[in-house]
Amino acid sequence: MKLDNSNKVSDEKSELKVHKTRQKVLVSIIAALVVIIGLLLLFPRTRDSIYYKIIYVFNTPSKENVLQRMYDKTPVKAAEFYESIRDYVDFADQLFLDSVVPNFAVCDYFEIKEIKSIVENTPASNSINVHFNNIRESFLDEIHENLTEYAEDQKALFVDTIIPLVLIDVDTTFAGDFENVINDYIGFVAKIFDNVDDFEKSWQNNVHSQKYDSIVNSTLEDYRTSVLEFYTDYYEDLQISQYRLEDLPRCEKIDLSFPRESVERYVDTEIQETITIAVDMGIDIALTFAPGGKIIQIIGYVKDGGTVAYDIYKALTEDEVSEEEKLLMGISEIVNIKITEVLTNKYYQYFDRQTELMFNQIKEKL
Repeated sequence: MKLDNSNKVSDEKSELKVHKTRQKVLVSIIAALVVIIGLLLLFPRTRDSIYYKIIYVFNTPSKENVLQRMYDKTPVKAAEFYESIRDYVDFADQLFLDSVVPNFAVCDYFEIKEIKSIVENTPASNSINVHFNNIRESFLDEIHENLTEYAEDQKALFVDTIIPLVLIDVDTTFAGDFENVINDYIGFVAKIFDNVDDFEKSWQNNVHSQKYDSIVNSTLEDYRTSVLEFYTDYYEDLQISQYRLEDLPRCEKIDLSFPRESVERYVDTEIQETITIAVDMGIDIALTFAPGGKIIQIIGYVKDGGTVAYDIYKALTEDEVSEEEKLLMGISEIVNIKITEVLTNKYYQYFDRQTELMFNQIKEKL
């Protein structure tokens, strides 16, 4: 009895060992099939090659059948099909070259680039390269035209729309600063005629370029972002992942120094215009001057015998705009011109540089 039990245990152990071995083999087979299926899914061209080999080795297709299959596919799929069967379909090379490759002349750049890669090691490679080079050159011409057109559109948009938005913010801030200049100085702009040097000191105390740099850059931020997004998306649409993109310019140290020459010319012009207006009105005028030749007041004598004291502007021009407002408008225009010139030059140069920089990078990578 003991011996029989020993044999029975031994048999059970053997059976268990065999069972485990079978399980391991089965698991290995399943794992291998999973790997093979995964590779076939990952590399469809290899899968297709195996598929067509199995079919065509035992059933040689006709030229009409193969050609129709190629015509039924997209250009890329047709190239993949050709590459998959050419080793065991002896007429595949010539059929593909004669009847299919000529149609690739109308492919877009990305199609012909992929086809070029697929047929690289086949007799069709040279013919495909000719198409590729022609299509690439046409595509590059189109890209350069697109980038140039975008740059010119942005220049026009910048001058017609963006700068006016910037100047609205600048004008609002400058009006407050100019009021501080006037209040800090005298409160009456007419006395600018007495001493321009003191007026300049007040200007320097109240008008600071750093403030305007900040205002301009803040107003431009959304526009700068939109331009960079366009260029970034353009690169990505071309499937270019590594590129250099120049940031848009920022305003730094806008020259808002006191416009002495313009102010002095403004003063001289207003004096001359006052005299001219008076003469045109038939008024005899007498001018009184402070030391240094600066006008203090104008006294007008009406020819009918009445005598009236005339303000520099209001009486003679019947203009309701104050002297402060007139000078503010004049100097604001000077400030606006400076900012407009700085921004226009910076951004025009940027768009010209970026167009060439971007095109050269694209040309190198396509």
